[in-house]
Amino acid sequence: MKTDLEELHALGLRRFAVTNIEPFGCFPKSTRAFNYTRCDPTKPTASDFHNKFLKAAISSLQSTLPDTQFTILDLHSAFGQILQGYFFKKKLRSIYH
Repeated sequence: MKTDLEELHALGLRRFAVTNIEPFGCFPKSTRAFNYTRCDPTKPTASDFHNKFLKAAISSLQSTLPDTQFTILDLHSAFGQILQGYFFKKKLRSIYH
């Protein structure tokens, strides 16, 4: 990906938005084992690992291409917050129904 962004920079592009990866343990297939009430705690390591290296790569590009703006769209946190709210509401419904 870093090479691709460098090639796009060479073509004249100066603004990039890159998405990180949402938590793998929160996909429906992974939450099924927990009756869809929480994320699988054993799976987020792969997405965390990828996102850590993505951030380092973007940081490196930012220092070598100072005339370029890079933005990481944080899907990981967005999905995590949405799912926490969803699981919390689902748990409340199961308690009060």
